Amino acid sequence: MVSSSSFSKVNIDEDKWVEGMRKSIVEHDDEQMGKIPVCIFTVPKVLRDTNPTCYIPQQVALGPYHHWRPEVYDMQRFKLAAARRTQKYMNVTFERIVEIMKKHDEVRIRACYHKFLDMSGDALMWMMAVDMAFLLEFLLVYSMKQEGRSLARVASEMSHLVDAAGKKLSHVAILRDLVMVENQIPLFLIKTIMVHQHRETHNKSPGEKLKSMLMGLYHELSPFHEQELADVHIDDCDHILDFLYHMTVPNNKELHTYDAIEIEYDHQGIMEEAHDGDQEESLQNILIFKSL
Repeated sequence: MVSSSSFSKVNIDEDKWVEGMRKSIVEHDDEQMGKIPVCIFTVPKVLRDTNPTCYIPQQVALGPYHHWRPEVYDMQRFKLAAARRTQKYMNVTFERIVEIMKKHDEVRIRACYHKFLDMSGDALMWMMAVDMAFLLEFLLVYSMKQEGRSLARVASEMSHLVDAAGKKLSHVAILRDLVMVENQIPLFLIKTIMVHQHRETHNKSPGEKLKSMLMGLYHELSPFHEQELADVHIDDCDHILDFLYHMTVPNNKELHTYDAIEIEYDHQGIMEEAHDGDQEESLQNILIFKSL
């Protein structure tokens, strides 16, 4: 008798599976998760299979989608080294950051990802915290470029990966992975870790410092030379790729092309008479766009 493949199982820990189901149903607030829009998607398989290297990170994985792939897991030792250096500039321990994230942000993090994250809260928080430390150290190069300062040296543990000129092959490969759809980290998490840093920031808030980093990254990647750049707010962007999209295809608000002025008219003030003479339409709450 041929058994149905629908009932076959491969390397499944049933106790772990049951615990995951219990936590997903009992502990997660469905109402809260429903209010958080998904913003980090997976690439459809039919598209990914056409050219995998365009959609699958080759050098470094950020976030949960590709974290366990052997090809990119070799970068883990460099991530951990970045986390140790990051801890030196924080006013709390790295472990405390993980605790804060788990308490306040776990539901929001899971809701951001389109794919179900089958891992414990501790594993997810440690993964995200270490990845953020690596990402922040990488982005620091572009922050200094944006502010017109030079980076004296890159930490020896990363010197063969990253250089201030951005000419090393590994540096270019990391940049390429950084903008992949499945390799995104929510920006609100990056600000969380920056709040607890006590590096010299020239009186800038974490949001302003992060925007300086991302603007430097934008100038590095963008082939355009705009005379006037869009005014993109960090809080309006879900992740790095979303920020780059807003900079490249800004909306009217970000271009400051018009102001919206709402004017309410009395329903008796303006009337339109129908052809048969017995119907009337009132115009209310007319939205007028006034060009600057």
